[in-house]
Amino acid sequence: MHLDQILLALFILLSVAALAIALSTYLGLGSILGLLATGLIVGPSGLAIAQRVTDLRHLGELGVVLLLFIIGLEMRPEKVWSLRRVVFGLGSFQVVVTGLSIAAYASLSIESWEGALILGLGLALSSTAFVVQILKERGAMETEYGTTSLGILLLQDLAVVPLLALVPLLSDQPETVGRATFAIRLARVVAALGGVAVFGRLVAPWLLDRLARLGNREVFNTVVFIAVIGAALAMELAGLSMALGAFLMGMLLSGSPYRDQIEAVVLPFKGVMLSLFFVSVGMSIDVGVLVSAGPIVAAHMLVLVTIKAVLLFGLCCLFGLTRASALRVALLLPQGGEFGFVLFGAAVTSGLMTAYGFMCAVLLISMSMLATPLLVRLGDRIIPGPRP
Repeated sequence: MHLDQILLALFILLSVAALAIALSTYLGLGSILGLLATGLIVGPSGLAIAQRVTDLRHLGELGVVLLLFIIGLEMRPEKVWSLRRVVFGLGSFQVVVTGLSIAAYASLSIESWEGALILGLGLALSSTAFVVQILKERGAMETEYGTTSLGILLLQDLAVVPLLALVPLLSDQPETVGRATFAIRLARVVAALGGVAVFGRLVAPWLLDRLARLGNREVFNTVVFIAVIGAALAMELAGLSMALGAFLMGMLLSGSPYRDQIEAVVLPFKGVMLSLFFVSVGMSIDVGVLVSAGPIVAAHMLVLVTIKAVLLFGLCCLFGLTRASALRVALLLPQGGEFGFVLFGAAVTSGLMTAYGFMCAVLLISMSMLATPLLVRLGDRIIPGPRP
């Protein structure tokens, strides 16, 4: 691609994004829906100015990493500890109960119970990027439903390792391979968490303090990104969520006297990269599959959203949330998550899912993401009181 072609593609992308975001925001649907529409327009199924959707989505995931780092900076460890009942109680129940319920529904059309179970557990997870961005835009991070949603998402990020380890156990691979894989992953998780904790608690604060005293702003900024990307990379190598690593690093640095400077370094890059992630999700929608299987997938998506919303509402009420907060959580978390792309990709490799099934699953997740701003808007209409 020559420079003039790159500039033309960038010009078209930015122009479409500006118009789509302006229209979506004007209609009160937020910026995310506009970015998804931008991806659909400029992606392989539209103007086709960008073809390598997977690579673009991986690059855009850096925006999710930076977003969770910012959230971590705003939450001290003691505050996260206060959410332990939500994280390990409500979050665990949500993944297990929702996963088994969706798996039971999937078994009606999938012959293999193993494939149905992986599909159900994968779709039980929600999108950290979508939910946190919506909460940030609405200024609802400190509300009851905002902190509850964040606690559930943290548990879902922790569920990555057992779900990935479950894939080879359910496939035709030898059982010893599954056990060996699980043991190796567990060791990697422990090493990664320990490394992030040491660097975030001891090394990074010491370096940032020395650099701030010397007035070396360029190296200060570089060390900040080394800390964020290093934590994300460590979690990725351990099989955990990159966003979880960034969140932990942010939380470890939340007590730093240079917290405001650290946030100022990351914020500009976070906005650009996160927008790129949402655009890449829109690009992943295959119009060919949408035309051939769209109505069926849309029907499954409605069932998925209904199952997740009903169970989320019931579980939140069971754990003591008010009905209004429980309903907002239910309407905020019923979509599929970006981790589904990874889990279902591993399922295809292991023979638990066909390539066409994977494409339909990706379409299902993307359609549920498209529905999220509409569901949040619905919540504003049916829940009494001022909008948070």
